[in-house]
Amino acid sequence: MFLITFGNGSSTYSNKTPSDFNFTTNHTQNLQISPGHGRFGLINKVPGNFSAWHSDSLDHTPTDDDGHMFLVDVGHRNDQIFNYKINNLCIGLRYGFSAYFANIFKAGCNAPEPDVRLEVRAAKEDGDLIASKSTGDIPQCNNMTWSKHGISFSPTSSSVVILMLSNVNQSYQDLGNDLAIDDIELRVCSGNHSGLCPPKIKEISVFTWKLRELPKLLEILLIFEQLQQQQRPEQIQQQLPQQQQPQQQQLLLLLLLLLLRRRRRRRRRRRRRRRRRQLQLQQLLRRRRRQLQQLQQLLRRPLLQPALLRLLPNKVSSQGKVILCDLTQPCRNNGTCTTHLNDINQYTCLCSRGFNGTHCEFDHRPCKPQTCLGHGECKETPDLSFVCLCHDGWTGIHCQSRIDNCRHDTCENDGVCRSILLNYTCECLGDSYSGRHCEITSMKITILKIVSKSFAYIAIIAMISVAMFIVIMDILKYCFGIDPTRDDLERIRREKRKSRATQRLVYVDAPLQPFT
Repeated sequence: MFLITFGNGSSTYSNKTPSDFNFTTNHTQNLQISPGHGRFGLINKVPGNFSAWHSDSLDHTPTDDDGHMFLVDVGHRNDQIFNYKINNLCIGLRYGFSAYFANIFKAGCNAPEPDVRLEVRAAKEDGDLIASKSTGDIPQCNNMTWSKHGISFSPTSSSVVILMLSNVNQSYQDLGNDLAIDDIELRVCSGNHSGLCPPKIKEISVFTWKLRELPKLLEILLIFEQLQQQQRPEQIQQQLPQQQQPQQQQLLLLLLLLLLRRRRRRRRRRRRRRRRRQLQLQQLLRRRRRQLQQLQQLLRRPLLQPALLRLLPNKVSSQGKVILCDLTQPCRNNGTCTTHLNDINQYTCLCSRGFNGTHCEFDHRPCKPQTCLGHGECKETPDLSFVCLCHDGWTGIHCQSRIDNCRHDTCENDGVCRSILLNYTCECLGDSYSGRHCEITSMKITILKIVSKSFAYIAIIAMISVAMFIVIMDILKYCFGIDPTRDDLERIRREKRKSRATQRLVYVDAPLQPFT
């Protein structure tokens, strides 16, 4: 029904309040300092500022790291420590309420030992007491020792109030009555018990899937989905991905044909078995009707009464006539057979609750074997309805839905959340991340990030240097008239400038005499 462990955290004092756990208390909460008289705190270890306490002792919950507990200093007040209202209980069903208590004083301290009274009352104005029990004095020990105390009850109404009240020794007012409470639980008992409920025995089945198996799983699911839709092989072939190789398509098509043929064979075998059972049942019913008719005819014969009286002495009435109800037992499902007063060969079946029909063969009970689908326990309600008490990890009217612990995905760095029973786990991608929520980055990724940032910084500095060089050169040239490149430019121009050359014609092999 509920289990309050008060959560966990690295901080010594929890910031959560009783309203976060749906209960109330008449004591005042402290969030920073050690509890005083009439005060309490949700802490993960006993404070060490008081030498008489079991300093640094931890809570009771074995599965919580840095788990918190309810530490209260009752002082001299007879008051409510815990008040929890719960609704929608089944009347007549038995419940068990329990909690773990510990005295935080060391052995030998001259201080009163705390005493807590557990009460269950109806949630009405008069608040009728349903059950109560006292823990007695919780003893001081050399080490902080947890002890379980509880009470079982059967509610008289659908809503009850569960209380923890302090029984204080008034002779001490300045010391003592300090205790720790943890693992407050309410659950359904498997039977009627006067004390605590027996421990629950659970069978936990955890199905694990590896990431590399997901493509195969998806392919198989697609195949079965298509088979359930009764598609033909030709239609399935048209829906195959075009990117696959021809051999892969042929193998996949062959696999689909084999699966479809096997499925059809199973259906035909089931139909044949079903028809065979129906024929056998019909033949059996006809045979029983004939036997019953023959028996009724024989019972009406007075000559057979003495013989039947000797053979079946317990099946014969005081008048010496055979009682048909005891002989044939026609009523099913624990129905009661009643013989007619005028004719003992006629009978009527008085059916049990939830059954009707001539022989009580029709079942109309709210709770049937498969009402909760095997994932919970079915309980009938006074209004002829039902309620399913689901097993851990299941929810819904018929316990048909598995609780998705990944609905609030807290996996970081693209981790994949996988829901398991009462918990979840994060599958980190590759070896780059690790941790509960894939929040721890590997050294390789850290180095790559640093190197990439360094290259980015170097590129930015280089671009800024080039831009500053250009700006400074322009400022020197146009503002101060200083051109550091002027001499170099002049030298380059002189080298490129060509020297002037004088051309003179020279006659080679000229004739000595002019032409005539």
